[in-house]
Amino acid sequence: RRQAAALTSEGAEAAEQARVLEEQIARLRSERERLMQEPARRAELWRTEASLATLEHDLSEQYTRALALHAMAVEIDTTFAEPRRFLSAHYWKRFLEAEWEGDSLRMAEARAHLRLHDPAQARACDDARGSIVVTSVPPGAAVELFRYEDGEDRRLTPRPVTERAENLPAGSYLAVLTLEGRRAARLPFAITRRFPHVTAVVHLLTEQDIGPDFIHVPAGRYVLDADSDRKVIELPDLIVGRHEVTQGEYQEWLSWLAEAEGEKKMKERLPKGWEILDGRAQPRDEKDTDPRLPIVGIAWKQARDYCRWRAQRDGLDWRLPSVLEREAFVSAADARPFPWGRTFDWMWTNGGHSLETQKALPVGSVAADESPFGIRDLAGNVKEWCADWQEKKTTKHRAIRGGAYGDMDWTEFRASSEDGDPPDEEDEEIGFRIVRTLEPGR
Repeated sequence: RRQAAALTSEGAEAAEQARVLEEQIARLRSERERLMQEPARRAELWRTEASLATLEHDLSEQYTRALALHAMAVEIDTTFAEPRRFLSAHYWKRFLEAEWEGDSLRMAEARAHLRLHDPAQARACDDARGSIVVTSVPPGAAVELFRYEDGEDRRLTPRPVTERAENLPAGSYLAVLTLEGRRAARLPFAITRRFPHVTAVVHLLTEQDIGPDFIHVPAGRYVLDADSDRKVIELPDLIVGRHEVTQGEYQEWLSWLAEAEGEKKMKERLPKGWEILDGRAQPRDEKDTDPRLPIVGIAWKQARDYCRWRAQRDGLDWRLPSVLEREAFVSAADARPFPWGRTFDWMWTNGGHSLETQKALPVGSVAADESPFGIRDLAGNVKEWCADWQEKKTTKHRAIRGGAYGDMDWTEFRASSEDGDPPDEEDEEIGFRIVRTLEPGR
């Protein structure tokens, strides 16, 4: 016991050093983020990054040492509780981190260690449960619950739930609310250890409230697929284009411009590759004249101006989506990286390896490229302008999300894949969709 106690004490010292290093690393990471926004201080940024790399290396060494010493203590004295408590706490923390990040491999690794050192805690890995309470406005809606599970092709498929809403196992779900005279609402939600109890108020809207070719995204908590750390955001009720704005819809604006402000104004807003023929704007290539094709080759400023015109015409506050909104349309409540789930296949979207010939397709052509809300073409077909500046503060680019028919790298189709272009860039793979926040009281 004396030898085991000595090893445990030495391991505790290493763990304390690791804790101090974690605090220093957190401060340096915060400093790095601040310096990244100040290009004139790049020399300080480089020094900070070098210091951060050194500390992260030291942290790894100290944690490895602490774990090894406690494990040795357990081997020497299997009845000594203190080193087992340390190992149990460490691997339970690692399990919770991996569970939140959706990393099944790290979850399995942590669970295996817990089975060795604390079997009771290992059993707790699989017992997370929770509940949902849904209230409809107006009241009286029927609520059906579905659980997302991997299908044969690895896509997430909603299957009817047999458990009671008051006692649901952890997982990803979909609530479908129906009420006569209202369009059915789709509310994705997740039961997690961090958020076990879900309470939602869902506004049920009429077809007139939403509009044809638009989708209602209910207000709620959504979890984004971030590359390193998942983000949790709250969204208000939103009305979102089911598809990107089409050529036909954009032509309506150009025709209005020609009539209201003259052909010169219309010409200033022509997409790349378009011409004016007999007073009408149209694509030069006859193969690209389908009005259901997404509009592309337009600058961010043109997309913004279209939103302003559409808002004036409809009496509704149409705008471009923010980056966080755009990512939430894909990731919904379970941080899925793609609209259909966690895995990728070129047949589920329109990308560089999807067709024999790389080309844009009419909106909504790939049924699999649909989010839990029912929004189409969020992964591929064409990229989309967002309202925000790109995250990297050293650039003057507007943010872009989504993949396009010409993209050959599958990672570009992830919800969180970052891209951006100058706001005056006209790219034949970039389009946009429109969104509005639902006015309170409607």
